[in-house]
Amino acid sequence: MSSAAAASPPPRAIRSARSLVEALRAPDAFERVEVLRAIQKEPRVALSFGIFEGQDVIDALIRESHRGAGTSEWMQWLGTLDCFEDRRVKDFFLRLLCESDEPIVLFAAARYLARMAPASVPQEIYDLLLTDENPMRARAAALVLGAAEASQADGKTVCPTGGTIRLALLSGGKVPAPAIDAHTSAAWLDELNGAFQLEAMSALETQGEHAWIRLALLWDELGGRLRMWLLQWGFREFPAMLPGLLAQALRSGDPTLVLEGLRTMADAGEKIVPESIRGLAAAFLRDPDPAVRQAAAAAAPPGVNWREFLVLESDGAVRLAAMVQLARTERERAIPDLIDVLRSGDWQVRSTAASCLITLGTAAGDAVKPLVRDPDPDVRTAAVRTLLALQQDAWLEQELLI
Repeated sequence: MSSAAAASPPPRAIRSARSLVEALRAPDAFERVEVLRAIQKEPRVALSFGIFEGQDVIDALIRESHRGAGTSEWMQWLGTLDCFEDRRVKDFFLRLLCESDEPIVLFAAARYLARMAPASVPQEIYDLLLTDENPMRARAAALVLGAAEASQADGKTVCPTGGTIRLALLSGGKVPAPAIDAHTSAAWLDELNGAFQLEAMSALETQGEHAWIRLALLWDELGGRLRMWLLQWGFREFPAMLPGLLAQALRSGDPTLVLEGLRTMADAGEKIVPESIRGLAAAFLRDPDPAVRQAAAAAAPPGVNWREFLVLESDGAVRLAAMVQLARTERERAIPDLIDVLRSGDWQVRSTAASCLITLGTAAGDAVKPLVRDPDPDVRTAAVRTLLALQQDAWLEQELLI
C-alpha cells in the first residue's frame, strides 16, 4: 500500500443527513470529493436523507461549497449541485454568474441556467449579456439566453434589439443578427465600439453591400479604427463605391487614417479613383512624414511635376514612388532620367528604374543598350536584365557573343 493510500481515511459510512453533512465538512479534501462523487451518482438518495440542523443536502452543498472555492475541488462542488433541479440551486448559480470572474465557473453556472424555460430567465441575465466589464460573463449569459431563444416555440425573440445583436454576436451563428438599418444602427454602433468589436465587424461584413453603405453614411460617428476597417472592406469588396470615403479619409486630419486612405487610393488605381479625388493627394507630397509622402506619390495625383519633385526629394523610398509616376506621366520623355537613375549605387533604385524602363518598351531598350558595356558591373547587370525583359535576347547574344 502506498503512503498516500495509508494516510487517507477509510470511506465514511453515510446513512443519514447528519453523516452526509459531516462528510461534506470533513477537513480532508479527498474525503469530501469522494462524498461529492457519491452524491452525483445518487442525488435522489442523498436528498432522501432529509434534514439535519435545518438543512437538506442542497442547503448543505451550497453552504459548504466555499471549502472548494478557488481549487480544483471547486468543480466537484459545482458538478454536484448541477445534479439538482431546485430554485435554491438556480439562485446559487445565478449569483455565481453575476459575481464570479473565473471563466470555468461562469460557464458551469451558465450550463445549469441554460436549462431554464424562457419565461423564467431572470432580468439579471439580460443585463449581464450587455455588460462589457467582463466579456466572459457576457458570453456565459449568451449561452443561457441562446438556449432560451432556441426553445421558443412561437419564434419570438427573447431580447430587445440591442440584446438580440449581442446575443447573435456571441452565439456562434446560432442566432441570426438583425440587419443594420435606421432602427438598429445605434445598437450596432454600440457593438462596434464595445468589447465585441471584432465579432460585430465580422457579422456586418456578412451582411454585404447594404451594411457597408449604411456604415459609410455613418462615417462621422465612427472612430479611426472603424474608418480604416470600412476603407479596407470597401477596397476588397466594393471598390467602385470607395472614392467618396477616400476623400473623407484625406480630410479627416487623422495621420493614421490619411496614410491608410492614400495607400488604399494607390491600390485602387486610376480606373477606380477619379482625378478629382486623386488630386487631394498632392497636398501630402509636402508632409513631414516620408511614409505619407511616399503614399501620396503612389496615389498618382495629377498635375505634379515629378522631375522637379525628384530634385527636391531626398528620401529614397519617396523617390522610388516618384520615379514610377515620372515614367507613367512622361513616358518616353522620362527615359533619359531613368537611364541616369539606372547608374545609382542603390540596387533598389536601379531595380525600380529598370522596371519603369521595361514599361516603356522598344524606345527604352534602345537607350539601355549602350549600358551593357558600362564599366560598373552593377549597371551592366541591370542593363542586361532590362533587355532580357524587353525580349532583346538575340541582340544580347550578338553583342556579347553569348
